[in-house]
Amino acid sequence: MQLNRELMMSTIVLSVVTTLVALPCIALSVGFLAMYASGRIIEADERKFDDSISLQR
Repeated sequence: MQLNRELMMSTIVLSVVTTLVALPCIALSVGFLAMYASGRIIEADERKFDDSISLQR
């Protein structure tokens, strides 16, 4: 019974450590993806704006 309890404790500790390590990595990757996507969208808007200015001339 003692072995089973130790195994359970080590599993809980391992899962907590894994979660704490994984969360910042996920947050960073999502943040980089969002910045990359918003940068792409902004570039596309600027290009459209430049095209409309050149068409008006």
